[in-house]
Amino acid sequence: MAKNANNNQSSYKDRVILALESEDTLLAEIWKYEAEHGRGSAKDTQENVRPQKSASFVYSYRPIIDAIIDRKVPDTPLTAGRIVKPLKNFVKRHKGGSLDGPTVLILNDTIDSCSEIAENEKLKEREDLAGIASTEKCIETLKNQKISGIYVYTYPHYRRYPVKEGSENAVERTLFKIGQTSKDIEERIYQQTHTHVPESPILLRMYISDDSKKPSDLESDFHDIVNAAHPYERGKGVGVEWFLTNLELLDVFAEQKRLEIIKPGKDVEDTWF
Repeated sequence: MAKNANNNQSSYKDRVILALESEDTLLAEIWKYEAEHGRGSAKDTQENVRPQKSASFVYSYRPIIDAIIDRKVPDTPLTAGRIVKPLKNFVKRHKGGSLDGPTVLILNDTIDSCSEIAENEKLKEREDLAGIASTEKCIETLKNQKISGIYVYTYPHYRRYPVKEGSENAVERTLFKIGQTSKDIEERIYQQTHTHVPESPILLRMYISDDSKKPSDLESDFHDIVNAAHPYERGKGVGVEWFLTNLELLDVFAEQKRLEIIKPGKDVEDTWF
């Protein structure tokens, strides 16, 4: 029995690896590089696979690879939910080809397990509370240090449900507030949110500026690059500092500007946008 189980597992891995080897996708590129060189730092993979991007995208593809190769199901709703569609697309691309019936059944079972985690209300609530707690902790630290720079936040709903889904080689986008602070970050964020929104904000990035450029000038630079890369038609009454974009673009721009990047909570989930 154990021998048959091992053979089945070997057959499954052989088939999904064959499928990955046949692909010309970013998913396959990451898998091939890390299969050959080992899974080191995300930065190392990024520099060898997509040197023009930031390391964020590597974190977003690794859970998909783990689910395909090792049938590993993420234990957090954000990650579990975000890999469901890529997994379905992978099955669709190779069903009837590299993937035989039993292999497809195994992959579909992994997809179902991911969907269950993604829709678990208790886990979603716990995850949102953790994001809010990390925001409050980061804001308190930054306030005490009197740090200035660019802040990026969103609300739990937009973090969980992207406004614009990504394609196979593109990162999804959602709504972010991109603003600047030269004094009190707590005041800057909470003065905008405490009276008229249904959720607490989640701070996802802080880009720290030095004395060479004022935060207000940096803010203009960020707004210009996002407007150029991801144009967004705002409705009436929508704040001009809200953008439909992703953290991948912002991180790349911050690295080009040689800004320090602070990721509150440093969780994998915030790298998906």
